[in-house]
Amino acid sequence: ISPTIIKKEESQLKHFRIIALLFAVRIGLIPAGFSEAQENPSDEYRIIITVNRHQLALYKEDQPVKSYQIATPKKILKSTLGAHYIESIEFDPWWFPADATRKAILKQEGINLPKAIPPNHSLNAMGKVKMRLSCFIYGKKLCFLHGTNKPWLIGQSVSRGCFRMRNEDILELAQFLKIGTPVIIE
Repeated sequence: ISPTIIKKEESQLKHFRIIALLFAVRIGLIPAGFSEAQENPSDEYRIIITVNRHQLALYKEDQPVKSYQIATPKKILKSTLGAHYIESIEFDPWWFPADATRKAILKQEGINLPKAIPPNHSLNAMGKVKMRLSCFIYGKKLCFLHGTNKPWLIGQSVSRGCFRMRNEDILELAQFLKIGTPVIIE
């Protein structure tokens, strides 16, 4: 297949995604705060997360652009490692903690979390931005890159499967990303 044909197919796929996104917004399938892209980011961006260094690096083509310190999961599953992509980007997200998370926080911190926590609430662990990654954790698509309400935990292995960033860092990072941005977890 020639590079010209590949580029044409990629362009057609991009137009299809835009039409599908507009349709989904029109009929109410897309939640408030959802964004496919910010400021027309380049298709050339990618993220590499190096778990044992608690580091997320943003690359444009093959050049490093920025590096961020992150919090990582306590336990990394094989299904988390490898090549993935960003499935969604949500600004000022709600948090719907899983029952296991609610029980663990009650036991560890004595806080009885509600089943739904609104944006900007001090108990909302998602912070300012939530990005769903295409990897699976415990058989479910629960792998996120998100902000945090506990910035003092950045640089540690503390979560049950997500990657956390300081809110100001993930807001900055989100400017460069869009749905489909490659994410390598190693």
